[in-house]
Amino acid sequence: MRRLALLHAWSRREFLRGLAVGAASATLPSLALGCKGSSVSPAPTFLTNDERAALGRIADYIFPPDAQPGGSALGAAAYVDGLLTALDGDAPTVFRGGPYSGRQPFADTNGNASSNYPSDAFASFLPLDRFQLAAWKLRLFGSSGLPGGGPNDAVLGPTVGMRDQVRASLGEMLKAAGGAAAVSKLDDNAVTQIWKGLDNKDVLVELVLEAVFCAPEYGGNVNQGGWKIAHFAGDSLPLGYSPFDAATGSYVERADAPITKADSAPDPDPMDAATLALLDSLIPASGGRKFY
Repeated sequence: MRRLALLHAWSRREFLRGLAVGAASATLPSLALGCKGSSVSPAPTFLTNDERAALGRIADYIFPPDAQPGGSALGAAAYVDGLLTALDGDAPTVFRGGPYSGRQPFADTNGNASSNYPSDAFASFLPLDRFQLAAWKLRLFGSSGLPGGGPNDAVLGPTVGMRDQVRASLGEMLKAAGGAAAVSKLDDNAVTQIWKGLDNKDVLVELVLEAVFCAPEYGGNVNQGGWKIAHFAGDSLPLGYSPFDAATGSYVERADAPITKADSAPDPDPMDAATLALLDSLIPASGGRKFY
């Protein structure tokens, strides 16, 4: 709930700045930005069309669009559908392969970017061992997905799977809104009132943020839009940031992405005076030092 309040009350730019402040002060809750478990083409599907409409509206409430796309346009429904059906096919579609996505080239002998690109290893999925498979069954299907139930059922009670949690919350949303056609027309005030009564808020926030910032192969982060919002260049290998120069026998730092000195390029999203003042007060209080 606290995470949602931050997301909805601030603009996206303020939210991203808030993440930086939270990292410095350790006062904001951590955001689960793991990006595991979806496929680009969500087949088979779990969500109905009505549920996808409800999820799209919730995604835009959690991560609202402004000059840049919101949670819906960044693929929240595709990501969530892919995650919730990760064990429905012939083989699990949970963890994509690696190490290279094919977005970055190999370095040449001088340590510069070459025209030679690796194949896209993200296109395939890795097998799960029996422990991973059991854990994902418990996460998605709950205690009913495992023979004999969950390992802690006798102490904590049965685990409710993510599929049931998401379906229940979207059903509550649709009922409160009066159907899928009305969902897309709800303003933020109406969504706020519905949101207050929803269960499983943390799950929805987690999934939407995962969709926004995950590797695009998982169905979210459409056109790498989430990475662009966060000014994240994406996966860097095999080129990396310090390619090896065979001529000098040393590693050469990329001029466009320095790692041992300040980047000379202008700040793409400078913090405002109020944020800087807050950092100036928090960093010394936590025992840190400010470098110029």
